[in-house]
Amino acid sequence: MPRKKRTYVNKIEIKLGTYEYQKSEVPFNFTTDLSMTNKIRFVKTVVGFVVDEDEQMFNAIVRDLFFNFAVLDAFTDVDVDDLIDSFGTEDYIDELEDFFKETQIIEIIKKNMVEGLWDELNDAVDDAIAFKTGIHKDGITYSVVQLIRNLNKRLEGFDTDGMMDFVEKITNMSGEFTAEKLMDAYANSELHKQVVSDEKDSDKVEKKTKKAINSKKKTEEKHDDVSVVDINSIKTKTESDSKK
Repeated sequence: MPRKKRTYVNKIEIKLGTYEYQKSEVPFNFTTDLSMTNKIRFVKTVVGFVVDEDEQMFNAIVRDLFFNFAVLDAFTDVDVDDLIDSFGTEDYIDELEDFFKETQIIEIIKKNMVEGLWDELNDAVDDAIAFKTGIHKDGITYSVVQLIRNLNKRLEGFDTDGMMDFVEKITNMSGEFTAEKLMDAYANSELHKQVVSDEKDSDKVEKKTKKAINSKKKTEEKHDDVSVVDINSIKTKTESDSKK
């Protein structure tokens, strides 16, 4: 069986794909990699949409949407201007989001990208946004807040207020950030007080449980010490006394 012929442009592979949109199958071409020039252009495109320097705004909520838009523009031969015009509205964000959900075109491109490229582009975009805004996603406060949000989704009754108090104390720390300062912030937080309180309650419950178990064991041991009476022996003795 002959091998399928592959197409390359500047040593970058071009593939043919198909997505379904409005009950029609639409063929498209896409690349599996980007040149360095196009990577730089890609990052500038996303940051340009997300960070509005004139309004001094960081539109974090649309970051992923416009990342996908840049993927569509940079990796495929889909005419994004025609696509946006086809939505028939100047406020096309909702329509663009629906387009990505319905077609799954980004998943097709991502699955075929060269290894590591998706993460490389994401990291480059985040670094550029951090440089522009001063908001670092890997900052300690951001990381702890994200941890709280994730835990809060998974655990019922999670002490969010206590954790937020802890985060606030970290945020207000002055000078160089050290492990000692982190421990001090935790020790002085409501979260730590709650943990200590819970541990004390847990110890009380454990002691009561152990006491109940020991009491039960002693009762069982007393029952084991009671002599077993032989009914036949009593009956024989009664009959002998009666004959006398």
